[in-house]
Amino acid sequence: MHAFAQERQIAFIADMNGDFRDGYGAVPMSNWPQQRASAAICYLDSDVRRRGNLSIVCNAFVTGLVFDGRRVAGVRVRVGTEQKEIFAREIVVALGGIHSPAFLLRAGIGAAAALRDLGIEVRADLPAVGENLSNHAIVFVGLLQKPDARQSNDIRPHPMTAFRYSSGLAGAPAADMYINVQCKTSWSPLGHQVANLAPSLLKPMARGRVSLVAADPAVHPLVEFNFTGHELDLKRFMEGFRRCVDILAHDAVRAMTRLTFPVKFDDRLRRLNRITPVNKLKSAAVAALIDAVPALASSIFATLADRKVDLAALVADGGALAEHIRQNVAGTFHPSGTCRMGRADDRAAVTDAAGRVHGVAGLRVIDASIMPTIPRGNTNIPTIMVAEKIAAEMLREQS
Repeated sequence: MHAFAQERQIAFIADMNGDFRDGYGAVPMSNWPQQRASAAICYLDSDVRRRGNLSIVCNAFVTGLVFDGRRVAGVRVRVGTEQKEIFAREIVVALGGIHSPAFLLRAGIGAAAALRDLGIEVRADLPAVGENLSNHAIVFVGLLQKPDARQSNDIRPHPMTAFRYSSGLAGAPAADMYINVQCKTSWSPLGHQVANLAPSLLKPMARGRVSLVAADPAVHPLVEFNFTGHELDLKRFMEGFRRCVDILAHDAVRAMTRLTFPVKFDDRLRRLNRITPVNKLKSAAVAALIDAVPALASSIFATLADRKVDLAALVADGGALAEHIRQNVAGTFHPSGTCRMGRADDRAAVTDAAGRVHGVAGLRVIDASIMPTIPRGNTNIPTIMVAEKIAAEMLREQS
């Protein structure tokens, strides 16, 4: 990738979190060599866990809110087989871009007509709850690497390099695109042989929604990402896919590659990627067979992926490429926007700038769901920043 970038005079970005130009560089990772540096590990350290005003309850399932008039006074919780009510001066919801709006909807906070249709008592008519769903959509182009080109097993993070760039299409903002380069596709032995290039929309135009199909908390909400629901998003994906094929055609990349293929992101691939002992054995057997008899790789990937489709032919056919993207687009783990902040008189808003839910006292949302638009990058650090800012505001209000 370095040779490709140099030939095209693409700027090297040493710190993508500090230098926001278009360019390529190492993917910033919040981790130690052996494990992820999660918010739980970094914030809930031994000193914090010893605090007298903190209780951590494991294996607990929050089923709803307890109201005192229009004020939220507590939560209902199921711990094992025991039902409890826990009361507090203020309840903070941090369930993420999917489950925070679903939780509010089940509690009667959302579009009144839809709630009544499900038999849910309306506590606050906020039609924007669950709307404005945004995510970094992504598609994958795979390459089977030769044995001497594969990433060492000692290197834990899979993403190693990324291209951040501006598509330049009419109506698109700057720095709207991203190509992730992963030297390992997944956890399995076969995944360690397969790398991928993955164009992603940093600033998508389309919006989806989260809604309920039942009032029962055990029933998953309906999530509609609508990834290619905006024409500009599809056009940018097509341009990004073609750019990936251009990278794969570079001599330095071809020298390390046995074959390339458009990834067919279907349920079969998802099942194979589940971390199970059986999948590990299957993956190890397939990986060993490919190395022992390289000529079999093409027929094997014709079954596992979409190797029957030639990449050059695919990118030359606009209609076929558009349909491939529609059928195989996926999401990252960055859902946001579904409880977006805004003014109290803004019907497209759910919370204020301090995460307080409009019209409902004693309740805040403090995660990525309150972001009006998705940031140009992983939502991990921005979500921590949101939580830090709102926590500081809560402390200020109490002083």
